[in-house]
Amino acid sequence: MAATTSNQSTKKNPSGKRLVAMLAVGGVVLTTGVVITITSVASANAAETERQCVTALSAGAEAAESATEAVKAADAAVKATTTTEIPVDLLANVPDLELVADQASTAFAEAPAVEAVKAVVAVEASEGLEAVAAVEGVQAQPSGFDVLADVTQARQVVDKTTIPLECLTRDAAIAITEQAAELVTSTKALGGTVVVLEDRFEAFQTAEVTRIAAEAQAEGERLAEEARLAEEARLAEEARIAEENRLAAAAAEEARRAQSAPKAESSGSSGQQSTPKAAVPKGSGGTPQHQVPAQPAPKPAPGPAPAAPPAQPAPSGGCSNMMGCGHPEGNPNPPTAG
Repeated sequence: MAATTSNQSTKKNPSGKRLVAMLAVGGVVLTTGVVITITSVASANAAETERQCVTALSAGAEAAESATEAVKAADAAVKATTTTEIPVDLLANVPDLELVADQASTAFAEAPAVEAVKAVVAVEASEGLEAVAAVEGVQAQPSGFDVLADVTQARQVVDKTTIPLECLTRDAAIAITEQAAELVTSTKALGGTVVVLEDRFEAFQTAEVTRIAAEAQAEGERLAEEARLAEEARLAEEARIAEENRLAAAAAEEARRAQSAPKAESSGSSGQQSTPKAAVPKGSGGTPQHQVPAQPAPKPAPGPAPAAPPAQPAPSGGCSNMMGCGHPEGNPNPPTAG
């Protein structure tokens, strides 16, 4: 913006002075009254020209000052949009913010445009009518690139407006006044684009906070689901190990019983007398022909007979043989055969 002012705004118009001087020289051939009238008119014209120049230069200086402030504000607003750091106060109410590794926003220049959404009032269901859910209205928003482009273009218009530093004629005063008005208009336009930029950037950061909050919630749900699946896997593994231990214990108990069973049968049969089984004749193919009933065990043979007592001497007249003289009664203990 090349619009500047000069301290020479109160300087009298040199051309007006020359004009007054020329009229004074020419007035020598005229009457005194005519010369005074011409001199007064020239002085009045010079004063009016000076007044118009002062007014024009003052308007130009004021417009230039406003334009300079507007350009500074525009530059600051554009620079503010280059940051991707979201203010702490906007993130303060985001739950589980620590779950989001990247808490920065995307570049504002890459922000897409937002289409307008018409608000809808909720309607409860009634006879013959379905319920209508409420819809929050959304205003259309230009893209970040378009907003920045508007600010840049408006700033260029302000920069191209030039306010002259000197004013010597009424035509110059008129031109300066018009240029000042144009600068005021372009400055207001630049300020308007800056307001749009700041509002759009604020809405963009709010949307970014909403996005980060959604990411934090999704990350929390993901971690919770992972923890749930890990707990289920742990419980399933514990159940599997417990079942393996149970089966191993059951197999060990079965093996112990299988090993102790023959010992029990052997110890039980050792206390009883075994009964011999009759041999079963086999046929040519080794198949038993008939079953021979088992015979009872033979009784043990009787022990030897007790020895006979010594023979008593026969009484006189008695028999001398051992058979009791042929009478069994004669020998109370006859010898046992064999």
